[in-house]
Amino acid sequence: MIKYLTEKREIEKKLVEEWIDRGDIYEEKKHHNVIFVGRDADGIPRYAHCRGTGEIKYRGDVAGSDKSYGFSYRGTDNQLFVFEAAIDWDTRPCLTII
Repeated sequence: MIKYLTEKREIEKKLVEEWIDRGDIYEEKKHHNVIFVGRDADGIPRYAHCRGTGEIKYRGDVAGSDKSYGFSYRGTDNQLFVFEAAIDWDTRPCLTII
């Protein structure tokens, strides 16, 4: 998963490690897909989206997820960026090297 995010998606390793440490992303064991976690205002996980990391393109929401709580990253400036999917958004923070 880390290799996929840092090499294929070109996300800074430091940012990927931060997301892993916070539990905002993790690796699904069976197929090694990346799971993006969305949380409510209290930090409780409410949503999870699975993105395939292999040759077969796969994406889908984890059963029981509430799409009202999408994956997000809160930076330190006053800009807001909205993307359709977490994987579409993922390289945006690297443009300014947070």
